[in-house]
Amino acid sequence: MLDHLDNYPNLKVLLKDFCEKLENLPNHRNSWLYKALNSSERKTLEFLEKLDDTGKEIIHAGQSDVLKTKFAAILDGASKYEINYELKKPNHDYRFLDVVAEIISFKYLSEKGCENIEFIPQFSEKTPDLKASKSGKIILMECKNCHSSNEEMQDIKSRLIKAKDVKISDALIKKLRDKICDGRKQLNEYEGQQLSIVPGDPCQKIIFLQITFDSSTMVDFDSDMREEMKQILNTEKQLLRQENISLVIISNYKIEQPFID
Repeated sequence: MLDHLDNYPNLKVLLKDFCEKLENLPNHRNSWLYKALNSSERKTLEFLEKLDDTGKEIIHAGQSDVLKTKFAAILDGASKYEINYELKKPNHDYRFLDVVAEIISFKYLSEKGCENIEFIPQFSEKTPDLKASKSGKIILMECKNCHSSNEEMQDIKSRLIKAKDVKISDALIKKLRDKICDGRKQLNEYEGQQLSIVPGDPCQKIIFLQITFDSSTMVDFDSDMREEMKQILNTEKQLLRQENISLVIISNYKIEQPFID
């Protein structure tokens, strides 16, 4: 699999240990990474190129070791390529794409003019994913992923075809809110326990929420659903603002704020 990464030299550095472990697992050709590296789809190739460009920036910043450890740890103890039968997708893929989201968030902070961007090593306690600085202020970022199962997406498509009213499921709304709530707790606890903040000068906290669907994004299906999602996330955004937390949305790995004013 490493040969397939020859066109992406920076990803090859970051993924070397991960790929060596992955190749030793049965059915590794079912993995997202293997399929992506063997894809001829333009969007997939462009995505890999962008990841590789950011990988170069990460290596230059001296942050490759933490990221390599995070990738390699995904397969620690794995003896097979496990499938999550609720989501109908390999567990390892979701964990892999979670770390990919951290690469995207690194790029986001860089493009916003942040300096000293670091991946925070994970130990026994949960921590935010990244730390940076800008204009003398500390910035903390926590990446959260919200995935929708194939069953949820097929149900939405079916109801749209039958011209029935379609609303975002309570289960998906709960997923979104739980992810945001968990991110809020992690940021606040880390700020209170690990950082020495000058009173009146709190750090800037960011939840980088990745909404990833196994099919087209939900907002492509129906304008009413788009509006409903916008209302849900705007409500969460207002609540987070009271604690000096920003909410940034990426949809299917594209940085944007599609639902927020």
